[in-house]
Amino acid sequence: MPSLKLSNLIRRRADAPSLKDRAAALKASATRVMRRHEPPFSAPLAGANPQLLAMVAELLEARRKLSDPSLPDGPEADAIGERETALSIAVYRFPARTIHDMAAKLPFLREEAEDAARGWDGRRVPFEASLPGSAWAGLLRDIEHLAATPAPDAGAKPATPSEIQPKA
Repeated sequence: MPSLKLSNLIRRRADAPSLKDRAAALKASATRVMRRHEPPFSAPLAGANPQLLAMVAELLEARRKLSDPSLPDGPEADAIGERETALSIAVYRFPARTIHDMAAKLPFLREEAEDAARGWDGRRVPFEASLPGSAWAGLLRDIEHLAATPAPDAGAKPATPSEIQPKA
């Protein structure tokens, strides 16, 4: 009687994608599903650092490309996603020298506050009444006030990256 080899039962088919390939495809799909929306910019921010405005414009363009359904999953989408992450970090770390620099970062800071609120366990106290919620609300309000930047309208049309581009 021939012996039963259990390894034959769990062997992967030769034509099936490897675990590494399946993981990469899953990561690309998850990235496309969990994309962030472009933050609304009401107008170009006069007085902000041109280097910061250029990074903001490039970040918005990367987010626009990632949101484009015609962009296939794969190395190109991964590269754009990595660039978007690097630009987000660079914008946050950019040293603000004026309130206009802070106003250029404001839509991204609002996004971070919304992310923090989504992850908040509101069983004890709602996010808005918590210390982190109060800190975010105060920071965003003060930047809006000092820069005379109104809070975004729900129906306001976001500016395009070309509207944010610094004037040469």
